[in-house]
Amino acid sequence: MCCQTSSIMFSLCLEFCGGVTGEGIAKIMENGVLQVLSLYLCEGIHEETSAVVLKKVKLNKKLEKLQACHSHGANELSLVLDVWQELDSLTGLYLGGIYAADHAIETICRKAGRRLKSVRLNRIIEGYGSEALCTSIAQHCLVLEELYICDADTLDGTELLPLLRDDERARLLVRVNLSLEKLDYQVPCAIAENCCFLEELTFNLDVEFSPCVVDDYVVNTLADNCPYLRCCFLPYCKKVTEDAVCHLIRSCSLTNIDLSGIEHIKDNTITCLAQHCPRLQCVSVASGPTNFTHAAISRLKNSTLYRVDISYTDPF
Repeated sequence: MCCQTSSIMFSLCLEFCGGVTGEGIAKIMENGVLQVLSLYLCEGIHEETSAVVLKKVKLNKKLEKLQACHSHGANELSLVLDVWQELDSLTGLYLGGIYAADHAIETICRKAGRRLKSVRLNRIIEGYGSEALCTSIAQHCLVLEELYICDADTLDGTELLPLLRDDERARLLVRVNLSLEKLDYQVPCAIAENCCFLEELTFNLDVEFSPCVVDDYVVNTLADNCPYLRCCFLPYCKKVTEDAVCHLIRSCSLTNIDLSGIEHIKDNTITCLAQHCPRLQCVSVASGPTNFTHAAISRLKNSTLYRVDISYTDPF
């Protein structure tokens, strides 16, 4: 690993860099001051070398975001917890491959919840204890702006309702991703009703046979309550109709929207996007029996789109 770097480094992001070792990262950290350190799925960092890296992290009092993966050993999360207790500047916690029964996450939330602005948890491996984990987030995280919880088979999100129904804290949330296959209907309702400054929302199951519970009430409430919404990802939310989608499009100046697998989306949706979303960048309406004509799609030609994903179009 190359260790030549400048005296100041604001960010070191090494996601999925399997050849990176703990010794190499520790060496490069000697030459820079980091604000963001991402070691997500760095397979070369094993339990014995992660301790070396995290000891170096402790010395960096400017670090604001730490991203790690808990798949290499049972002691790694305890090491991360130890670092959290030393770094008062950290505001972001990103962890993957989490064992829900490990109470270290709850301890992190209890100790650092007053300054945590971003929590991203991906792949909760064991179901036992996962509800307590979310309860801890809802109870102790007071200034969250980002909340991502993905790939957790046993969670339905109801433990987060005290957070989502708290007017003061819900107004702080700007980015939410709750991609949970067992998502409870109360959760998207609470988000739509209370998170009025929301900019990005994702309920991404990407599973055709496990449709999302989101319906017209949720989408219409988002349209009425969330004027700053710019990115909305609702794949396989099959209970949503075109009228609700068009209401959302007319109310929010969207830049990204994913309506994949929603059967009711037709030409009127494309027309609304062309008329009301001048900064549209990415749209996906694929994977469903949609009925778009070329005439409708051509209305998007003057937009700022750089990605379009459309299937089942009328060839004529």
